[in-house]
Amino acid sequence: HIDLLRIEDGKIWIWDYKPNAFEEKYASTQTYFYVLMLSQRTKIDLENFRCGYFDTSYAYFFKPELKMLENKPLIEFL
Repeated sequence: HIDLLRIEDGKIWIWDYKPNAFEEKYASTQTYFYVLMLSQRTKIDLENFRCGYFDTSYAYFFKPELKMLENKPLIEFL
């Protein structure tokens, strides 16, 4: 589930808490799919979202784009 949803400067930020964010392999994929599903469900353009995950020491964020899905086998997301 989404841990934090924030609207800042006209962007919808989706954040996920990960106890060891520095060691996470799939947190960016997980938050990306949260945003992708929310965009589809609400009909809000993906351009209006930002993704991130964090712990008590680190925070990582990125702009989600559809091209992140291009030419990648499904196994990379599992």
